Amino acid sequence: MQVAQCNLSIRYSTLSYLLVRLKNDCMRHCLIILPLAFCLSTLAQDTSPFIAGTEKFIDSLKKALPKANDQERIDILCQLSWGYRVINGDTSQHYVQQAFKEASALQNKRGLAIVLVYLGYYEEANSNFQKAKPLFEQSLAIAKNTDINWYVAEAYLLLMNTHRNLSEYADMLKVAEEAEPVIKKRKDIARLAILYSLKARAYQALSRTYEQLHFLNESAHLNKKVGNLKGSFDAMIEIGNTYFEMHEFGTALQYYKRSLTYTDPKMRTSYNGYHKVGNVYMELTQFDSALYYYNHALMLLKQTSKDAAKIKTDVLGTEIKIGEVYLKMGLYDKALGYFLPFLNFFRNKNDVNKIVQVLPKIGNAYLGKADYQAALNYGRELLQLCRTNKTAKAYRYAYALLATSLEKINRPDSAYHYLKLASVLRDSIEQGTYKSNLTFFKTMMESKERELKIELLNKDNDLLNKDNELKEQKLDLLNVMIENDAAASKIALLNKDNQLKQQELDLLSAKVENETAGSKINLLNKNNELLNKDNELLNKDNQLKKQRLNLLVGGLTGLLILALVFVRYVNVKRKNEAHRRALLENELQIQKLESEKKQVSLQRHASELEMQALRSQMNPHFIFNCLNAINHFILNNETETASDYLTKFSRLIRQVLQNSSKKTIPLADEIDTLRLYIELEQVRFKNRFEFSITVDGDIDADGIIIPPMLLQPFVENAIWHGLMQKEDNGELTIDITRKGERLLCTITDNGVGRNNANANKNPLSQKKSMGMQITATRLKMLEQSGDFTVIDLNDKQGKSNGTKVVVTIPAVMADMMAA
Repeated sequence: MQVAQCNLSIRYSTLSYLLVRLKNDCMRHCLIILPLAFCLSTLAQDTSPFIAGTEKFIDSLKKALPKANDQERIDILCQLSWGYRVINGDTSQHYVQQAFKEASALQNKRGLAIVLVYLGYYEEANSNFQKAKPLFEQSLAIAKNTDINWYVAEAYLLLMNTHRNLSEYADMLKVAEEAEPVIKKRKDIARLAILYSLKARAYQALSRTYEQLHFLNESAHLNKKVGNLKGSFDAMIEIGNTYFEMHEFGTALQYYKRSLTYTDPKMRTSYNGYHKVGNVYMELTQFDSALYYYNHALMLLKQTSKDAAKIKTDVLGTEIKIGEVYLKMGLYDKALGYFLPFLNFFRNKNDVNKIVQVLPKIGNAYLGKADYQAALNYGRELLQLCRTNKTAKAYRYAYALLATSLEKINRPDSAYHYLKLASVLRDSIEQGTYKSNLTFFKTMMESKERELKIELLNKDNDLLNKDNELKEQKLDLLNVMIENDAAASKIALLNKDNQLKQQELDLLSAKVENETAGSKINLLNKNNELLNKDNELLNKDNQLKKQRLNLLVGGLTGLLILALVFVRYVNVKRKNEAHRRALLENELQIQKLESEKKQVSLQRHASELEMQALRSQMNPHFIFNCLNAINHFILNNETETASDYLTKFSRLIRQVLQNSSKKTIPLADEIDTLRLYIELEQVRFKNRFEFSITVDGDIDADGIIIPPMLLQPFVENAIWHGLMQKEDNGELTIDITRKGERLLCTITDNGVGRNNANANKNPLSQKKSMGMQITATRLKMLEQSGDFTVIDLNDKQGKSNGTKVVVTIPAVMADMMAA
């Protein structure tokens, strides 16, 4: 928006000047119309007055063409091309190419320089900036040695604008250094104003704020001098924007209000000024004043345009600001009355940038209304748009909205995750603003220091000149004393000598003042050093905060704390893995046009990450019950039993931690982990069941590799829901065999059976275990899908006599991983 306004400013600042020059140039240069009035922006909406007289203008040129010769003919061909540019592009190109051929054939430097400017303009209008640049450079090289200096100025400005479109800001400033003395020599104030405006744009892109503000002020002054109030208005708006971005709202308000003095308050051009003033008052929380200026801007838009559809975007842009004011005032229903029409309009146009602009505001309005689910939905939509359209700046608002919404619906872990992301982005933005302001003030101090040094050098030169004059006067006095010995002459000489001594005293005083000014320079240098030290202290403070955080984390110790940390570790790891999986899925969507082989590799990696997330599951109830069992043994003075139980429990925890980071482990390690788990359960339930683990003789338990913790959920299910509900002693058997290319793991118990377990509903069976569901998902995610079958066992009378579970693992996969 700001760039478009800048282009319009440059265009209007030259248009009025060129129309005046046209009357004289039509006689001197055969109706040559400079294209600069149209070179810096599209004029589709502003060329109607020009088009109205185009046909008569073209007819007059065609009548003059047969009688014209040499330079006059080249000028007319260029003007025919310019006249046809808005009527017929092909005809326009025909005439300019004809002019180029004739100028080249005649070796007419003046005509060739002018034609090259036209060709460069047409290329730039079609966004072919790389082709336009050499054409302007060639025109300048030729025109410098001709009498068309006024065209040289145009070519310089066009070349600067081409560098701007190519983001070549350093080259843009080099061209400005060459152009400025040429334009100043011609005392061309209008073009000098355009030059300064372009220089300000370059310094803005280079983050040199002090120079940018200086040349914007110069441009505003020169435009006012030539009566181009629109140019002064736009310069004031740009200065206000710069201070607004630096959060210098008081200064920004002054420049925005000054801009309104350069335009008729009843004209549409003043709309932007009223809108900007409203923005400042909203930041200053002066909401009544903000609403006044926003409503005034809306009134100007609607009164000065008969085409409502044409100004719809500007109207909505102001209305959304009114909605923001109501949002900050806590009038959420009024705010939504402005936000939702804005969202619907730009959803129909599929304008992602506008949608991203309004979604966080709608979400915050629903937060104010305590409709947290609606706010959460808008936050998720905003985050999805940020990811799919790479709108990085809006991530901060999405994270903040999601964090607040999730906190309100009692999901603190997810809220904390998004709050951390929002804090990181906010800190980076604030640090960037601090650095920008620091750079601005350093540049200002350096500029003042340079000016002071120049002033001191001038004073030194003046003192040196005065000293030389005194020496010459002393020599003159000496000659007079030699030539004239009269007493009167001696008295006069003595008087003059006294005057010279007085002047020497004055010089000495001036030198003292000079030394005082030097001390001021030293103070400025010390001030700069203090600014640098302040920046270093800020960095050290950030480092100290990080060190304190690391020391706090390192202070957590103890056996009970270890168990709690373990549970926390499992939960955090699961969330991290889920987050990494989401990031990977996002990368897969972005890279879906890459080769099929790379996609398959990324998908396999995503599956492995999901496997790691599922493997990290561990039943926290089991850990809690084991710790309670240890506590029970200690309280009953069963120290040997407690010691033995604690040893086995620590071995089991260590194995689970070691195996959780591995994709696969040897079958022997899995059996060892199972044996430890069953023995702990056997002791905890006072040996109410016996168990056995059998591995077929043709199976190499150390050579075959399976996913870790794959069988434990089935064993846990058999103990808790089968054997523990049995009145007499139970029996648990685990048989591992191989059938062809598959590995069969059979888990059999003689418990009460599934039907009786569901009917009993005792406290032990009421716990909802997720182990079976997780294991089913893990089996499906294997490269060759695994499976399990549950078989109900009955005796001869048909009564439930236990349960058998057969888990099938593809042996091919196990053999390949073992290899």
